[in-house]
Amino acid sequence: MKEVINKIRENKRHTMICMIIFIIILTLLISWIYIYPKMQNDVLFDKNPILKDRWTPLEQNEVIDNVYEFASNDSKLSSIVITLQNTDTKNNGFVNVNVENENGDLIGHLETKIAPNTPSEDLKIEIGEKKAKEKIKIELKNIGNNKNIQVRVTDSEELDDTHLAYRIYSTMPDFMLYFVILILILVDLIFIIGYYCIFIKKLAYEKIFMAIIFLIGVCYTLVFTPGTIPDEAIHIRNTLGYSSIILSKGTNEDIVIRECENFIGDTQPSIKTINSYRKLIVENNNSNVYVKTGQVLSSDFSVVSYLPGIIIVSVCRLLSLGGILTIYLARFANFLVYVFASYYAIKKIPIAKIACLALALLPMAVHQSISLSYDAIILSSALLVIGYGFSFVYGKDKITKKDIIIYISASCVLITQKSGVYFLLNMIPLLIGKNRVESCKERIKLKMILTLPWITTMIGFPVLTKSTQVSSTMTQTNIIGWAGKEGYSISYFLANVKETIMLFARTIIKKFDHYVFTTLGQQLGSLNLLLSKSFFMGWLITIFTGCFKTPNEQEDVPIWHKILYVFSFLAICGVSMLAMAFAFTPIGWPTIEGVQGRYFLPSLMLLVVIVRTKKIILNTKLQKILVILIVFLEATIIVNILGTLLIV
Repeated sequence: MKEVINKIRENKRHTMICMIIFIIILTLLISWIYIYPKMQNDVLFDKNPILKDRWTPLEQNEVIDNVYEFASNDSKLSSIVITLQNTDTKNNGFVNVNVENENGDLIGHLETKIAPNTPSEDLKIEIGEKKAKEKIKIELKNIGNNKNIQVRVTDSEELDDTHLAYRIYSTMPDFMLYFVILILILVDLIFIIGYYCIFIKKLAYEKIFMAIIFLIGVCYTLVFTPGTIPDEAIHIRNTLGYSSIILSKGTNEDIVIRECENFIGDTQPSIKTINSYRKLIVENNNSNVYVKTGQVLSSDFSVVSYLPGIIIVSVCRLLSLGGILTIYLARFANFLVYVFASYYAIKKIPIAKIACLALALLPMAVHQSISLSYDAIILSSALLVIGYGFSFVYGKDKITKKDIIIYISASCVLITQKSGVYFLLNMIPLLIGKNRVESCKERIKLKMILTLPWITTMIGFPVLTKSTQVSSTMTQTNIIGWAGKEGYSISYFLANVKETIMLFARTIIKKFDHYVFTTLGQQLGSLNLLLSKSFFMGWLITIFTGCFKTPNEQEDVPIWHKILYVFSFLAICGVSMLAMAFAFTPIGWPTIEGVQGRYFLPSLMLLVVIVRTKKIILNTKLQKILVILIVFLEATIIVNILGTLLIV
């Protein structure tokens, strides 16, 4: 038996065939056990918008009815959900819900009890006769003596005009079967190609990254439609607005877009969202009529943040391409920038290449890179700054003019993002020592060449663009919109030092776990896709283990460098938290709100590199295992995203 296994190992062709067969069988098993049961679930088809948290009393024997028309080409009406509450502290409530079709036939019925002190309870009414088209009437009646039963409504205070807050569910749309099959095929290809590049071709890490990243990007693009990534709708509007100004179609004071581009809004990853965009892609409206949005171009973001998208949007408009295609191509432009930035960062970084590879493939990083969010540009420039910065400090290759130009360009871009909060990353070249440039004079000259351009940009860019990125809320009283209360400011913190320290301490203690795993990508989309934490424990292992020495990476990181890196990482995290304390947290709130793990991602390499030690060296076999583990984790996460999406 051992001889057979050894022969298979020696024959690369047989090894690949065996691996492909194994992956296909494993995928079929996962599909049957994990995916297929979820495909049988109902999915959200429609819901009416709720403007406020509003309830209407449901008096005894009072009937509230609404009419809804269901029509779908690829699914059938399955169930209806309405929301009630019982504010009575002692008595149960009893309600009756009937659903009739336009002929008066009863197609759904529910009679249930609502316990005392129930702030919110969803009632799901199953539809017996499922149809693709149906005009239905929903009747709700209080059949008990409890006068404290209330029903959730949309925006009308008059009982006669009450619109129930409902959610309409359908059977799984037909197209989802093909969607799931496509994702699973791509996942198989990611692992097969990754295995081939690692064990058969034995390619360099940057080439392994390039071999699989486009397949990974396609998977994320399919799942995360425009507007499903945090704040992306704002960034899309800004991108379209800047393009309109370039094409002389609009101004900063009123964003002007094409009619066919006026479909973007903040939403959540769901089958309903994917289905909506599928229909938009089929229609591919290419209207060239420009309309005003009434929205002001945000001054909190620099034009550099959107440059790839602006160029592509402008070209697409000149070519009269459809609105949906324009947005997707603009997103792809951001993704391309990220891909090539990551490729060169992995290639140039002289230490911790595997860690750099793992960071570039992190679910949160890829998730942001396929969007029009400015995070794609921040991550791209940060990776280049760290990769080339470490090359200047710890590398052995000669520092070329090309390296200097790429580094200066990336550092200047990075300093224009988020008010320059990541400027400490640009200071890595200041650690260049005698081992890299022996002459003191030449060393000082090189450091000045590498630092003066971004310092000049940091000072001059706000002046040239008339940017007001540094908010006045840092020193003046401000009102937090979501809470309607006064927010923190620098003056408040200086006057209440002890309270400030306690605020930061409570936030870190309470949300440490949340920050760690959201940095990696446990919560994706609009933070509503909660993935399994166990997979991200694997990511933590690969990232930190990837920083250990290899036979080809023997350069040490001095302890004082590590201290500076940790200080820089903590400083960046602290400033990010401080910004959200000003912008999003009311005075007196126990913790700082609005901080997301993705804010820490650009500087994460500075933290993980501290585990590098002289004693632990990864041999070639362990390196390969570590890299295939990264590929396996990426493939597993995509399957996990798909499975979670099916039950959102």
